[in-house]
Amino acid sequence: MRPLRPATSVLYIGGFSRSGSTLLAYLLANVDGFRPVGELLELWTKGLVLDNLCSCGERFSACPFWTSVGERAFGSWNRTNVDELAATSIALATNARLVPALLARGREPARLTRFREHTVRVYRAISEVTGCSVIVDSSKGASYALLVAADPEVRLRVIHLVRDSRGVVFSWTKQDIVKPDVEGGGATMDTYGTGATALRWSYHNVLFEFFRLRRIPLATMRYEELVAAPAVELERSLRRVGLAADDVARRTLASGSVSLGDAHTIGGNPMRFRGREQPVRLDDEWRRGVPSDVRRRVTMLTWPLLLRYGYLGTPIQGMMAKVTLPHRDVDS
Repeated sequence: MRPLRPATSVLYIGGFSRSGSTLLAYLLANVDGFRPVGELLELWTKGLVLDNLCSCGERFSACPFWTSVGERAFGSWNRTNVDELAATSIALATNARLVPALLARGREPARLTRFREHTVRVYRAISEVTGCSVIVDSSKGASYALLVAADPEVRLRVIHLVRDSRGVVFSWTKQDIVKPDVEGGGATMDTYGTGATALRWSYHNVLFEFFRLRRIPLATMRYEELVAAPAVELERSLRRVGLAADDVARRTLASGSVSLGDAHTIGGNPMRFRGREQPVRLDDEWRRGVPSDVRRRVTMLTWPLLLRYGYLGTPIQGMMAKVTLPHRDVDS
């Protein structure tokens, strides 16, 4: 048994990819004491195995921030079983069938226990290196969140971020979008077909509906409302999970721009490499780019959750007029 330490506070951004999680994480960075780290589930693959670029522009292995985190957590990243941890992270990212077992909290495989223990040590090291009070992890997956939430040394809160399924499908079908964190410029973002993306959107979002069974603090947020009124939406969601924004953050969030600051993030939207300050604006390119027959098909496949989240029959008022960060490439 590990000796219990004070719980590390983690604000987890959950949902399905291309819904605006990178934007949300950087907006949360304006709140005093909040620190975005990107998609921490990708640390073992994109960081330690592939040695991709941190958002600071350095390779993971050369980034002073992540080097300090590894030293604080383990003495060195080399003292971890990277192969096993990377394989487990991939399983958690791709195998949503783990969710029922994790919800039931039955006996778990030893490799999942080891992975959680390593993750908790990384969280604690980030908090110690940065002095932050809340770590913002935008990994999105439900399996990973449930695994971490079971540890008494982590106090996990969740913002479930949703975006209109038709916009998400449009983003996933874009081709030849270069991955800026892979040096050489030859790697491109993954793509998926219409039907597969629509079904995955429904499945990954509905998983977070079950988090209430575990009494994990959770607030549901719509991407479209976030970009329309960042200060209002963040304050509402933070209050629902027992956190709060400070006055400086409220004024900054109302300015219509997002500062990328000096964060060191792993994985996420290419916006991480586009400069220190960017405008926040609604990306509704799908309304012009999705053919009507494709739109109808996606609506048919996803209508129950579109209705639940207010995308059918309840127009979002005023979202077109107020806002800012173009996710012209992808919305991670």
